[in-house]
Amino acid sequence: MKQRFLTCMALLVLCSSLSLAQPEQVGLVLGVQGEGELQRGSEMRVLRMAESLFAGDRIQMKSGQASFLFCPSAELVTIEAGALLVLDQNRYQVEAGPQPLT
Repeated sequence: MKQRFLTCMALLVLCSSLSLAQPEQVGLVLGVQGEGELQRGSEMRVLRMAESLFAGDRIQMKSGQASFLFCPSAELVTIEAGALLVLDQNRYQVEAGPQPLT
């Protein structure tokens, strides 16, 4: 329980510093199990743990699941296979697939 509390506090501090350092940055990938893709502009790449997320990014999970911290609301979000999410500065939107777990 203490470890989880410390982790949550560290993530909140991280989100606060991300918001100050770079306003467009809206999140951080905490874990990926399976195959996911991150699209930023015209660039498509494999979704990886510790990846910074920015407004306009699109995340698509081909298999498994991924978790990320959405900094504007300090929300831990998990998406599953088949999900396609689009991030902006204030929210994330599901374009296809299952709703994220929060």
